[in-house]
Amino acid sequence: MPPLRCEPAGLWLPQRASDLVVPCEHGLLGPNLLTNGHGEYGDTTGWTTGFTWAGSGGANGDACFRVGTTIVLSQKTFPLNPLTDSLYGAIWDRRDEDTSRPLYAGVACVSAYGEIIRPAMCHRLQNTHCTLFENYTAGSTTMKVTPPANDVSGLSALAIQANISSDDLDLPVMAAQMQYVTSVTKNVDHWVLTLSSGLSQSYSAGTLCAFSQSGDSYTYFLGSGITPPLTWEKRVATILPGVNDRYTAPVSNQYRRGTVAVRFVCFTSGGSGSYNTHIDGMELRRIY
Repeated sequence: MPPLRCEPAGLWLPQRASDLVVPCEHGLLGPNLLTNGHGEYGDTTGWTTGFTWAGSGGANGDACFRVGTTIVLSQKTFPLNPLTDSLYGAIWDRRDEDTSRPLYAGVACVSAYGEIIRPAMCHRLQNTHCTLFENYTAGSTTMKVTPPANDVSGLSALAIQANISSDDLDLPVMAAQMQYVTSVTKNVDHWVLTLSSGLSQSYSAGTLCAFSQSGDSYTYFLGSGITPPLTWEKRVATILPGVNDRYTAPVSNQYRRGTVAVRFVCFTSGGSGSYNTHIDGMELRRIY
């Protein structure tokens, strides 16, 4: 089922009205959760570093933000129940002629540990349980494990999760328990994994592990790799209740397993030219 599109009656809801509850096709949109989503403070208040302030040229004729390749997150985190809560998101964007950097926008899913949940933390490849073949020392980029029942050595973007539960109900794992695998060397009785970076803890031989796969760092429900037009365009989308299955990686319009809160995120990546991608009218609202 595609994400719902909830569009308020007006084409653009100015910030002075964004604290109002407004009707949409699928119910009511609550107040905008974002601080300074429309640039009403006249600066970058409410956002992490990455935005610069443009004094003019906004979507409604006033000012706007400019964004580059530095990831921008809302400073506030918004609690929610992923099994019952729907979210509406909106963003206006445009680019200058010398810019072709793709835009990414959506939310970062946050766990009960306060960590941003990466895909490799919230799902597990089925039948890939294994154990440490020998003791693992914190910081080492080499790990030896027994071969899993499901041979996933040929898959791309592999990750290893350490010190897990046998019932797979521990997801998402903490970031300290997970690391990306850059290569696998298979022996008869064990695999040798090369890790992109060492884990922060040591584990003894026999510790239960399993494999997962990496993916998009964030939930890009408002756009993933899109090239903004030369004139302002508004994008709206929703995230519906539900989380990814334990054995399936999350998709772009889905909360990640273990989500207890979200933060708004946007940035550009790749492409060429200046960083003059313009952003305005960012909204994150609950649907009632």
